[in-house]
Amino acid sequence: MDKKKSLTIIIYSNLSIGGGGRETWLSNFVNAPEIIRHFERISVLNALSVNESGSKIKFPTTVQHKEIDVTSYGGLKRILKFSQFCRKHMKEERNSSNHYVFSIGTFIDNIAGYYACFGSKCIKGTWIRGILEKELAQRHSKNMLSVIRGLEVFLLKSSVLVISNGQDTADFYKLKGIESTVINNGIYLDKFTQRQHGDPVIIGFIGRLNLEKGIDFFIKSLSSVIGVKNLKVIIAGDGSQRSALIETIERLKGKVNIQYLGVVDNDKIPALLASLDISIHLTGTGLLGGGGVSHSLVEAMASGNRIICWENAIYNQVCGSSKFYKAQENNLDSLNKVMKAAIENAVKEKQPDTAMIEAVKKYSFQHHVESFLNLISPPKR
Repeated sequence: MDKKKSLTIIIYSNLSIGGGGRETWLSNFVNAPEIIRHFERISVLNALSVNESGSKIKFPTTVQHKEIDVTSYGGLKRILKFSQFCRKHMKEERNSSNHYVFSIGTFIDNIAGYYACFGSKCIKGTWIRGILEKELAQRHSKNMLSVIRGLEVFLLKSSVLVISNGQDTADFYKLKGIESTVINNGIYLDKFTQRQHGDPVIIGFIGRLNLEKGIDFFIKSLSSVIGVKNLKVIIAGDGSQRSALIETIERLKGKVNIQYLGVVDNDKIPALLASLDISIHLTGTGLLGGGGVSHSLVEAMASGNRIICWENAIYNQVCGSSKFYKAQENNLDSLNKVMKAAIENAVKEKQPDTAMIEAVKKYSFQHHVESFLNLISPPKR
């Protein structure tokens, strides 16, 4: 093992541990004993860009963490400031061919990574965490998306190493001429337990309240459970559809028992998931959507939740998907039907879904880290 290897991670994020999948992954990754042992130096560079609630990721003392506050700047200036910040850090590093720099995302993170590494000897990599153009489709015009697509492809082709977090993501970018190595997301399985009893049946949506996550369809589906006895709905997270959710909760008050928790820190997620009988996952493959094997999905599986999702490539690639409750994508009637079926099963069985607990064993974080280390340091034959 080469102790002289060093690693820099560049991520455009506030690093709130309730922020999402990237933040969950980073917290697990930099605290993994195998990663700490493998690299002589580890640095994490991030940008504070929005006012966000929730606790911050805790880094081990061996990890150097630097951040820049860009909240007072406009869009383009934010990118420039963050890129300059990362460039300054790289100039202070002992750059060599044993220094790996990974951008955790394909756009702002990758712009900063490209500028920071330009002219250096380091090995530049990109870890694709989702399908960018689908995640941005609700916020940008077609002309702007066209510019972003072109820049994203250029940046990805400039990376020596590209990692995708799922086969569907890898297939999408392969059509753009980007080859990548698939390393599925993983979790620490022993952090998750089960205590479901089906009394009441608890349905949960835990994640970003954005259109690409299908929260709009879940909000609409809540009317279908009016009159269902002994049922509770729990929703946690924040996002663009928060107001729509709160309006629906007010409209259904007294008809459906809905509890909105706001942002929940990662350290509280295992206990929350352990109480759920059914977990909702509705990322789409159309204009709005994402990709990859979702952290929240495998966490729900490890917690013995029944999984309700769309019938699409995102979920069909997951081990155990044949046991999911799948609805036709973007079809509300179909979603309502599988909700009814999952509720009936939870009432009947009154215990965790053992098929999910068995299938999720393939998604251990130890295997995830091992796959990454084998990529950058293949075992000697």
